[in-house]
Amino acid sequence: MNLSGKKLETICLMRTLFVFIAIIFSVRVSGKSKSVSSSLQLISKDFAILSRVTNAIYLQSAFLKKDLEVRIFLAELLQIGSQSFSKIVDVDIQTAIDELYRMNETMSRYPQNLIQIKDLLQSRHHIIIVKEIAEQADSFSDTMKYSMIDMLIKARNIRESFIVNNNCSRLNHTIIFAFLDLFEGTKPLPESNIISETEKILKSREYRNYKKLIDVKNIALKFTSRINDLRKLADRGLNEIKESFRFSRPAWDGNSENYNQTQIKNAFEHFLVSAEEIYKYQTIEYTPSSIHTAGFLGSKDMKKVIGDLKRPWFKKNIARGASTKNLEKALLLFRKVPQTIIDLETSWKKFVNFTSRNDNIQITIELLLDITKVSENYRSYKKILDKSSKLLSNCLNFGGIFDHEQFRIFENEQIPWKEIMTIILEINERFSRFEERYFPFISGKLVIKNLETIRKNMNWVFSLAKFQNITDETSLESMHEMRDWFKLADKNNGYLMLLRESAEWSMKLKKLKEISENLEQKQSISVKDILNKIKLIESGKCFRKDSSYFVKLQNVISSLISITLFTSNMVPQTREYLDSLSEVKNKLEIVKKEIMTVNKMRPTSDSNAVLSLTNARQISEAIGLLLTLTAIIESHGGIVLNEFPLKGYFNKNAHPYLHANLGPIFLIHDGSIDLNEYKNDPDKLYNLFTEEEFVIFLLKHEINIDTRENPIPAIKEKAMK
Repeated sequence: MNLSGKKLETICLMRTLFVFIAIIFSVRVSGKSKSVSSSLQLISKDFAILSRVTNAIYLQSAFLKKDLEVRIFLAELLQIGSQSFSKIVDVDIQTAIDELYRMNETMSRYPQNLIQIKDLLQSRHHIIIVKEIAEQADSFSDTMKYSMIDMLIKARNIRESFIVNNNCSRLNHTIIFAFLDLFEGTKPLPESNIISETEKILKSREYRNYKKLIDVKNIALKFTSRINDLRKLADRGLNEIKESFRFSRPAWDGNSENYNQTQIKNAFEHFLVSAEEIYKYQTIEYTPSSIHTAGFLGSKDMKKVIGDLKRPWFKKNIARGASTKNLEKALLLFRKVPQTIIDLETSWKKFVNFTSRNDNIQITIELLLDITKVSENYRSYKKILDKSSKLLSNCLNFGGIFDHEQFRIFENEQIPWKEIMTIILEINERFSRFEERYFPFISGKLVIKNLETIRKNMNWVFSLAKFQNITDETSLESMHEMRDWFKLADKNNGYLMLLRESAEWSMKLKKLKEISENLEQKQSISVKDILNKIKLIESGKCFRKDSSYFVKLQNVISSLISITLFTSNMVPQTREYLDSLSEVKNKLEIVKKEIMTVNKMRPTSDSNAVLSLTNARQISEAIGLLLTLTAIIESHGGIVLNEFPLKGYFNKNAHPYLHANLGPIFLIHDGSIDLNEYKNDPDKLYNLFTEEEFVIFLLKHEINIDTRENPIPAIKEKAMK
């Protein structure tokens, strides 16, 4: 019988029915006391008993026939995917522990003051910049074709733009702020055209080219500010890194009589995979399944099976008074295994709780794995360091002397332009948010007539002669004169929520116009001048020829960083992870061993035809559609006959139980047949069973199909006609 076929469909159907019935029966019956179980509730309990016993027979049969792997079964009980479970537990724990302690003991002799971690991190950052220059070297020459003057001209023209020439920019913001102090609320409604005008600038060709120039300038600045450090790195820094690897060799070289470095690396690779999988298990929701557990949801559910066989209802309605002792003995899996599974579940929860409280364990393991990889890469590391040293020295020879005064002049010339773009970007961002927030709201909540009224009234307010020309002498009187009108308008339309920010942006727009008017459309120093002075293009092309070495050099430095970061404080936490995992693995092996003992129950004789007797029909009727003896027989490849063939119809040299075409033959009998002929058969061609013995037989017996080319038929040809 294939566990993943019809059997699983039956199990799933039973589980679904049970859950459905349980839901119905959980509803309290109207007018009855809680202490009195309804008939439906009793039926639900009885159905659960029958379901568990049936599932137990199926499950143990699957283990007997080796249709189910123990680890898949246990993973499902623990509610984790079987592949993830295997990745978590498949760690060479002893190798990892031994190497962890060896590494800790030898690391204490490593000269920590040889090279500081901050110097290593800085060196790695320098190499990242060199790699960036190498990757962009080809674009430098093209970028130099652009001129920043184009953008300066565009910025100068802002003074004529609608951006700085509108009602908002012309407001007397000083008076508005004073006026707003009489009220509560902030935020005005800007004019939407301002947004479109700023977007034109930000999307312009001049601005795109300007950004490219600034990016190149920033790379040039990073390069020039670190050129001396890069020269030191080439002259002696990389050699110091090489020496650090040599001095730390006892820590990263784990070859010994007990282990080789490949074993150690593999152990820590699996260790890291384990940590990654347990993290996924904790962060990604797993959908519980009971496909491979025959409907059992845990060890507590399995423990109930033996008790179910002893329940009065089962003895009366299923066994019909027959003894169930043999069936209890046969279900060895459910007498011994549940407790070992409980122990496994306990260890698993302990392990999961530890990992959830120590989420940085994955970083520690990655560091340890990096250290174990040094051994196999050490020779290539030395070559990379030597080659990189020569490469840096050659390419840095192009670099000219950087004139800081020249760069200061360039930066000072950029200040007005930076201020302009800061305001432009801020206007675009803030006004766009206003447009998204207020315009849809107003157009959606108010009719067009009211929207037009709002704009008309706001424009009237902003254009009031009193409002535009208030002096210190007349301000108080004018403000009080307008206050009552504003209160009424704000009550209906919410003007004051938008007014304060109109005043704030009026200030910014005036400042933007002022800067634009005073902006000089000239440059004494360009980005091109700076790049030519430091010969960045030449250095970049030199770096690009062997750019792959800088990626390799980053990895080399990262490996030494891992060695330097190792501390004895990492050992206890890592050991606790491994100990918790070891406990899970030990419990797993105990469960596996207990389950495997079930296979020892299998008998070796399988040559006789089978006759099933006594009350079998009653069992079939009691179980109904859920499980019939006929279904069990047919699932084992057998056939059921209404009348059993006489002995003379059998070929004595055949093995009917193994026959490929016919399979085992069964007769389900109600007790009215004379059995003497079968019981006293000198050739012992037949086996006779009670219903309990028959179930036990099916649990124990593994049917091996006879695949010989011309097997002797079990029944003579004339008997089949």
